[in-house]
Amino acid sequence: MKNKNRTKKEISFIGIILFLLSLAGIGYLLYVVFSNSLLDINYRLILLGLSVVFEIFVGWYLIYKRKNKALKILLSVLVLIVSATAAGASNYVDQSMKSLDIISGKQETYQFSLVVPIDSKIESISDIENKEVLSALKIDEANVNTFKTKMIYKENKSLNYVDGGDYFSMSKKVSEKEADVILLNESYRSAIVDQIPDFEKKTKVIYSTDFKGKNKLAHKEIKKNQPFNVYISGIDTFGKISNVSRSDVNLLVTVNPKNNKILITTVPRDTYTKIAGGGNDEYDKFTHSGIYGINSSVKTMENLLDTDVNYYVRVNFSTLIKIVDVLGGVDVDNKQAFSVGSYYFDAGKIHLNGKEALVYARDRYHQENGDMDRGRNHEKILAAIIDKATKANSMADYQEMLNVATESSETNMPKTKIIELINRQINMNKNWDYQMQDLKGQGTMGKPSYAMPGSRLYMFVPYDESIRLIKSEIDKNLQ
Repeated sequence: MKNKNRTKKEISFIGIILFLLSLAGIGYLLYVVFSNSLLDINYRLILLGLSVVFEIFVGWYLIYKRKNKALKILLSVLVLIVSATAAGASNYVDQSMKSLDIISGKQETYQFSLVVPIDSKIESISDIENKEVLSALKIDEANVNTFKTKMIYKENKSLNYVDGGDYFSMSKKVSEKEADVILLNESYRSAIVDQIPDFEKKTKVIYSTDFKGKNKLAHKEIKKNQPFNVYISGIDTFGKISNVSRSDVNLLVTVNPKNNKILITTVPRDTYTKIAGGGNDEYDKFTHSGIYGINSSVKTMENLLDTDVNYYVRVNFSTLIKIVDVLGGVDVDNKQAFSVGSYYFDAGKIHLNGKEALVYARDRYHQENGDMDRGRNHEKILAAIIDKATKANSMADYQEMLNVATESSETNMPKTKIIELINRQINMNKNWDYQMQDLKGQGTMGKPSYAMPGSRLYMFVPYDESIRLIKSEIDKNLQ
């Protein structure tokens, strides 16, 4: 009789432990879901109701002694499975929320280097203390001053900085051995190499450092289900997304949740327009706005198309490759067959993996209409990515896509807005309708460039009528 009572007590104790385990697991999952406003409120209430019913049922059968031992064993196994699943789901959601915080919390990074001729005997900053360091003291004053301060603080060095004008002129001098050392803002390097192809062969970096830029652009709050504009900036780098660089892809995406429509507007990289911010509202090609930071690019887009940009997303080449591969590739309708190196793209519907998508998106020299067709290819790939990412069978890859985005993208879209859009897609599960348009104009040579004075660059001068028509379509889709 004593042994029988002892067994009953042990079973009762185990039941309490199992009940508390399930209560903790499900309770934490509910906390994570409700605190982050995940899922539509109706789904959250259903989840809460089912959880309460389940816990009452579990507590009743496991804590109070019942004769049906088989049911108790079955229920105990079920509780363990549910508790483990709830813990895994909570961790999954928690990691996802942290990823969104990282994506929305990044700041741009400016990288500066001390550059000398390739065969120079100068090997370190100690070798240039008595030499003049050509610097962009006027056109890039704020960043140069930040570099000076960091040199004093970090290296305890105060160098002899002299004004060398613009970065293109200084780079030309150091590559031709007319200057001992220059201070280079690395965001200009790609533009410099375009004009001085052997620049990297003729020079070397003896010191490099980076520092955070200004605070990112504040978002312009949009109410739930209201249309909004997102500027997508594709910078011409691999690796760290935080590095400031030229903006080679410039898309304005107008999202209208009310009618499930997306309008993608392409602005060619060489569009000749006034560059805001560090460009001092001087005329230059749009891509150069990126070297002054995302704030400059956003404001330049707003001024050009006379519309508000509510959010931005900044991506690089790494982002495109990884996202497309996570999605298992994307399908696009290719208008013309062409080859780029070892890559061949047939006419018609084609399937692209990550590397193929990047090659396809970057090519302009094999396109019938050059940069215009390249912009249209950007639109196709973006639409294909959005379409596949919002399909139900892609939700299993959600965390992996977030991991990619965490590494190589940034946005000022708040986490709450991203969650709102995800909830809406889960709730409605509707496909989006896509419309595409591109800025039209005429290519020309010889227009002055603020960032690269003295250089001869190709510029794309937009037609006023095209700007007017584009703005009209954007306004229509914002209604």
